[in-house]
Amino acid sequence: MLDLNRGKVLAESIAYNGQISYGEDVITRIAYCQKPGGLKKLQGAVVATINGILRELLTQSQVDVRHIGHIMVAGNTTMTQILLGLEPKYIRLAPYTPVAKFFPPVEADSLGIEVSNQAYLFTFPAVASYVGGDIVSG
Repeated sequence: MLDLNRGKVLAESIAYNGQISYGEDVITRIAYCQKPGGLKKLQGAVVATINGILRELLTQSQVDVRHIGHIMVAGNTTMTQILLGLEPKYIRLAPYTPVAKFFPPVEADSLGIEVSNQAYLFTFPAVASYVGGDIVSG
């Protein structure tokens, strides 16, 4: 967690992605999304992981959740699409094209992230199906 006004790191946390119980790799998770309700389950799992990390960061930093204005996410292309509730199947099908490479900011609470309705979630762009925001972010 960063305070951008003061240029200060307020807290740090890490967690395993809750989606692991649905598959250890992105291809398996993309396939799981094809099942009825699969995309919703995977989206819910990653949102639950984010919420857990967020709670820990808020506790460490003693920041009120209402002061969270932006959340920045750097994930692989599949992870980003699943988080945003976008169908990832095209990443796995020729010509292996993601739904989008650039994603607009979204209201974080609309995804189920436990923040105020004024907090926005931003994602790093993807370059291709298998080169996502995790690589772009450095």
